[in-house]
Amino acid sequence: MFRKRVKNKQFDYIPRFYDPVKEDLDARLSPYDEEKKDVDRLKSSIRSGFQRKSRVPQSQISGMRMRSNIRLFMIIGVLCLVSYLMLKSDAFLGFVESLNR
Repeated sequence: MFRKRVKNKQFDYIPRFYDPVKEDLDARLSPYDEEKKDVDRLKSSIRSGFQRKSRVPQSQISGMRMRSNIRLFMIIGVLCLVSYLMLKSDAFLGFVESLNR
């Protein structure tokens, strides 16, 4: 009645699973681990370069903006001229008349 109970034997076995595909992948990717660190270093240097380039003097920014606006107005003018010439041409008028028939 008051006897000591026998405990089950316990083992410290931790099961491991062998995945040959993963082992092969790890073996093939291990040479590139060093390159990954180099890539991270390269990314950080590029990021810092972008931050340095974003600090452009205001006079240079305004000049760039003015050149961009001039270019935009020139493109709009050329497109308007081309569309005007197309609309006034006889070929376009003949096409529009053929659609109305």
